[in-house]
Amino acid sequence: MGFEAIDQIKRILADPEKFRERWQGIVSRRAYRGNLFAPKVSYGRHRGPAPRSSHAAAVMMVLLPQGSRGGLDEDWSIPLTLRPASMSDHAGQISFPGGRCEPGETPHQAACREYTEELGCTSDGVEMVGSMPELYVYASRHRVVPMLGVGSTMPAMSPNEQEVAKLLWLSLEQLMMLRPESRTIRRSAMQVETLGFWLDGHWVWGATAIMLGELKIRLERIHGR
Repeated sequence: MGFEAIDQIKRILADPEKFRERWQGIVSRRAYRGNLFAPKVSYGRHRGPAPRSSHAAAVMMVLLPQGSRGGLDEDWSIPLTLRPASMSDHAGQISFPGGRCEPGETPHQAACREYTEELGCTSDGVEMVGSMPELYVYASRHRVVPMLGVGSTMPAMSPNEQEVAKLLWLSLEQLMMLRPESRTIRRSAMQVETLGFWLDGHWVWGATAIMLGELKIRLERIHGR
């Protein structure tokens, strides 16, 4: 995707209502088909029913303005978190702010709560655009709904050190230029061939890479409408 097309996407991001309308226009797209970051052998990761023992969860995928210029000249980025090595699930991996839904919570409510708890900032300035289809993450047995939002301003953040070892930023330009790379990762006695990409020296793979790949596909479709 060229810079002219990225500039057109920036114009859409500057108008959340227009963005929401176009997003809803592609909501029927078959989820995670043609996603370059999807594993060759999925074991039901993104197809087929999740087991009854799985847990509902949600993550916040939010595009935030890095400056104060507005519109076409704005630089947009997505916050990602490096999970501490001490965490029980997905330790040391790159994730979106998010987690398990509490009883009675909607995915929207859970995503906003986790965003606030992890990044130490309010979600009040985030205009929710919509969501992407649920993705089953078999490694932790979670059915994750990615919620998509656009921020009006860049909030002051104070990440929770218990849940965030480092805050990373993926720019809109980096997102739209993503191409999967392959890397072998050792898990106990197994070696796993993974598809992902490098961001500031960190390997982004698994559900996070798949969700970003899907967001890229959908933004391309919105641009083409």
